[in-house]
Amino acid sequence: MGVTDPRDLPFQPVDLPHDWLIHNTLDLYENSIGWYRREWEFRGDADQVLLYFEGVYMDSTLYVNGQKVGEWKYGYSSFEHDLTPALQLGKNEILLKVVHQSPNSRWYSGAGIYRNVWLKKRGKNHIVTDGVYISTKRTDDGWQLLVDTELSLAEESQLTHTLIEIGGMALSRLLVTAFTIVRGRIMVAVGARLGQDLRSMTFGRLQALSLSFINQHRTGDLMNRINRDTDHVQSFCSTKCPM
Repeated sequence: MGVTDPRDLPFQPVDLPHDWLIHNTLDLYENSIGWYRREWEFRGDADQVLLYFEGVYMDSTLYVNGQKVGEWKYGYSSFEHDLTPALQLGKNEILLKVVHQSPNSRWYSGAGIYRNVWLKKRGKNHIVTDGVYISTKRTDDGWQLLVDTELSLAEESQLTHTLIEIGGMALSRLLVTAFTIVRGRIMVAVGARLGQDLRSMTFGRLQALSLSFINQHRTGDLMNRINRDTDHVQSFCSTKCPM
């Protein structure tokens, strides 16, 4: 199954995404273990630091400075781990152990970090990962929209939803204030604006949704047109990653 202790391994640079099985075409279903290593400097500029993996095949375990921070046992879904408790100011060693065992799939699966990896920094008040839920319903006059947003709060914060029509004009601005919840989560359902129930409001050519999250320390857009988070997400190991 391969080496279980990476300390004496001869690491070499690789590009991500990466598949180590493809290098041995005579045995594309070999049982094996791969290790990925990266040194990263933490400057204390975030309350929480996470690694988000778009895909690792197949079973993986993440270590930070020798401490196990999490594992994931399925190769076909994305996942993230919170690095914060194991981080130290200055240089940190991040190790990912990946175990590949056959048989496991009908088709060739590959082995390793086969999708992008993202380093995420956020404050103690934030929108939970994948925490925006949108439902729509077609009506005779247009569309009805309901937005739920899952927040993790430690102090009073303000969440704003803005609907943007084709052409860039703000169609509607829905303001919700969420009050202090220490070490907890809250689900905010946008259901009212100017005394009207959102379920009874209709919208025409809806193009995008923008969210802003504000607290007493930080102000800024957390999501720009539903799927871009360039201000708060940095790429991790996108070019060369020692393995």
